[in-house]
Amino acid sequence: RLSDMAFRPCAIVCFSVLWLFALAVTGADDVADLALKDDEAFVHPLTNLPPASPHVQTSYVFPEHPDKKFSPGDVIKLLLGFSNTGPSGYNVTRIMGSLNAPQDFSYYIQNYTTIQYNRVVPPGEQSSFLYMFAPDPNLDPREFVLAFTVFYQELDGEKFSSTFFNGTVDFVEPESQVDSKTFFIYILLAGGASLVIYIGYKTL
Repeated sequence: RLSDMAFRPCAIVCFSVLWLFALAVTGADDVADLALKDDEAFVHPLTNLPPASPHVQTSYVFPEHPDKKFSPGDVIKLLLGFSNTGPSGYNVTRIMGSLNAPQDFSYYIQNYTTIQYNRVVPPGEQSSFLYMFAPDPNLDPREFVLAFTVFYQELDGEKFSSTFFNGTVDFVEPESQVDSKTFFIYILLAGGASLVIYIGYKTL
């Protein structure tokens, strides 16, 4: 009887441990399944885009950076020219953009803010839209790919999109950083030259 009494608490403890372990495993599987479903459900807004309208022509200009050389952290201005050559008006709803890896365009490094416009461009007319974005200040100076897309729709509701810029740009160090580095190099060279002259003078 004493052995039975000693066995029962051990059995209860073992059963409780096994039950908690089973709950933990089941919970981990549920979390993994949920994470997988979230990954499968997420679709980047700049993929599977609506087609472009044949009655819309776009153009662009970086008014302050015509050479497409940007400094990380600066606010960059981009002007979109939107020309409606069709018989009906288009409501320009929004513009959004992204920064992508040059080796793999599907790899998004930075997504830029979606700016809403909701401005109608009547048939036969043109309009311009200002879009501003700020590259991450921690970006390395190198080449990247920028892409910007405008979304619009006919007044009857049919939706379109046009990627009006998709190209390689250069990110460079700010001029102040370049100047400070150049100054530091000059100081090192001057110090080295002074040291050589001093050693030569002492050996005479």
